[in-house]
Amino acid sequence: MDKIHRISLPVSVVALLLIILGGTPLSAQIAPSPNVTGLVQRSNDDGTTSPIAGVNVRWLGTAVGTVSKQDGRFSLPRSDSSDTLQFTYAGFEGRVHVTPEMNEVNVALDFVVPMGEVAVEEDRSGIGIDAADIRTTEIISKDEMLRAACCNLSEAFETNVSVDVAPVDAVTGAQQIQLLGLKGVYTQMIIENYPGARGLAVPYALEYIPGPWMQSIHISKGSASVLNGYESITGLINVELIKPWSSEPVLFNAFANHFGRAEANVNAGTDLSDEWSTMLLAHGNYYDTEYDGNGDDFLDIPRKSQVNAFNRWSYIDPEKDVHFGANVIWDRHRGGQDGYTFSAAGSGLYGFEAETRRYVVFGKSGFVLDTENNASMALLLNATHHEQDAFFGVRDYSGQQQSLYARFLYQSDFFAPEHSVTAGASLQLDDYDEKLDLMSLKRFESVPGIFGEYTYKGIDQLTAVFGLRADAHNIFGTFVTPRMHLRYRADDLVTLRMSAGRGTRVANVLAENFQVLSSSREVVIEEDLRPERAWNYGISGTAYFDFLGTTFALDAEFFRTDFDNQIIVDRDRDSRHVYFYNLDGRSFSNSLQTQLSFTILEDIDLRVAYRWYDVQSTFDGTLRRRPLQSPHKTMLSAGWTPEESEWQIDGTIMYHSGGRVPATNANPVQYRVPANFDGYFHALAQVTRRFDYFELYLGSENLTGFRQDRPIIAADTPYGPYFDASLVWGPIHGRTLYLGARMTLESVASAK
Repeated sequence: MDKIHRISLPVSVVALLLIILGGTPLSAQIAPSPNVTGLVQRSNDDGTTSPIAGVNVRWLGTAVGTVSKQDGRFSLPRSDSSDTLQFTYAGFEGRVHVTPEMNEVNVALDFVVPMGEVAVEEDRSGIGIDAADIRTTEIISKDEMLRAACCNLSEAFETNVSVDVAPVDAVTGAQQIQLLGLKGVYTQMIIENYPGARGLAVPYALEYIPGPWMQSIHISKGSASVLNGYESITGLINVELIKPWSSEPVLFNAFANHFGRAEANVNAGTDLSDEWSTMLLAHGNYYDTEYDGNGDDFLDIPRKSQVNAFNRWSYIDPEKDVHFGANVIWDRHRGGQDGYTFSAAGSGLYGFEAETRRYVVFGKSGFVLDTENNASMALLLNATHHEQDAFFGVRDYSGQQQSLYARFLYQSDFFAPEHSVTAGASLQLDDYDEKLDLMSLKRFESVPGIFGEYTYKGIDQLTAVFGLRADAHNIFGTFVTPRMHLRYRADDLVTLRMSAGRGTRVANVLAENFQVLSSSREVVIEEDLRPERAWNYGISGTAYFDFLGTTFALDAEFFRTDFDNQIIVDRDRDSRHVYFYNLDGRSFSNSLQTQLSFTILEDIDLRVAYRWYDVQSTFDGTLRRRPLQSPHKTMLSAGWTPEESEWQIDGTIMYHSGGRVPATNANPVQYRVPANFDGYFHALAQVTRRFDYFELYLGSENLTGFRQDRPIIAADTPYGPYFDASLVWGPIHGRTLYLGARMTLESVASAK
């Protein structure tokens, strides 16, 4: 007998998770068919339902699965080793038991929002705008990340036009993201609503989250919620990690590329009882090849190794949930000239090494107080110890950071469901100690804050959120942060959003600009640096329409950021120094992006996107475009997954336009580079073959083999006055081939 299975997918800032409810029998089938078909729908507020595309459906513990189509329908062959269908959707999970007599499984997803979080909708391609979120939030699902190597967070954006990830120099291997035309320090990074790697952890922060650990990535553009603090200026990226109740009991992932880089991951989760569950995530990587593809005697890829372990515990019952755990990271990067031994002093060769030790403990708890008024409260705690020692040739750097973060919040609907208020208090403590040779930058920050956010849904199809917070910084005074968001759903096919808000952050200029240490430039801090402050305004829209029998999803957005103050990193004034000073003039960023997603021939997903940046700042009295940035970016991404096939083929090609390079005309002729760089293409592809109990994937990054000519100036005299490895605008090394495997032990056991 068939059922409509109603799966509740609750999520909140304290991770109130997973309720699965049975439904009402509707009809009966007599004989089983070789395939199970079904329909996945969303339960709307008015009692109606609408189909959902992009829901991952598979037999629990196996690699046999499919994805719901635009009409919400799915079909997959029966499994001999599993009788439970697992539905995963942008980080959420539900399960339905299937008896031999059931040929049709109809599922309704109830997106319960107990504490102000948002429901998620995505298109089949694995990247989509969260239709239920009042903010412009893009979701990158687990399936989308599996379309490329995605060994860590830095590689999770390779098929995404919104976020750029690029090396900051040609020596250290450090990378940074770019969102809305501005570097990643203006984007707040969090992990399941905990503070992510921030402060001194910025240089290698993207490598601290391995790809197999991630369930989904939520990219909120523009002003973020005041609940998460005052630091966000261009947006917020929240990484949802694998949960023990939605993962395979044991997952093993191995990866290697033709340069010699090797990685391994083990995810192990289990339910200890109806309420308790635990999970261990372990990661290790190793690369020790001396590769110099461009012949400048410097390693194109620094040698590196990392050991990373994460353990979480969860207790969940209908009225409360408690989560706690720890993360330990040891990480080392070594680069420089080919042949540098790192142990022999006085060799005359240029060497670089950075060693990081990072320890994090966290805990959060949430309590449902009154279900009728949607009242709940939560407490979140996070403590971090981060230390890093490095040298760049003859320059020595060391940094230590100890941080404590606490947040309490209370949410309730007052008067009526259309009025919702969330309020609370937070405390951020940071103890920084940075040294570069004889320069010392040391400070202790104490920032208690209070915040409130009001949501109004009293006008049909319109939702408004008004937020305000005040934070008392012990050094720089009070930060006042107002933010506003509006969403209007014209109908089920068209959604419009607007946002405006302010953000403030205190810079750590050395850690955030590692690239300038990979040069002979003298670091000059010309004045006392003030906090960076900026306003961000945005408008976006999402529309679905049918043309020639095909459903298209069109997303368009425009954001502008205006700085009241910004720390200017000036490499234009002369090529022998880098100057840090407060903004004296204008600094702004305009970001325009459009994206069109659709499916052709039933199983080929296409995504076409274009992005334009206009980013300008006042450098030494002159308004100039930001250097080392491509103003234009165009992307075509395709995925082919034949129905009932074990194969999947994915490919992406991007074009990055040319841009400006900081001036080097004061250097001797042989140490100059052109004032502008040309545009270039970047492509990647991957083929995946699924077997009963494991998957193999083979791929290539930078298929065109393009790499920047002369990424290092004066590589022949690294201790001379003109050495500079910081003027990087494109790929440093050529084509990369890789091979990987994913295996679940439960499936191995069932296959035997």
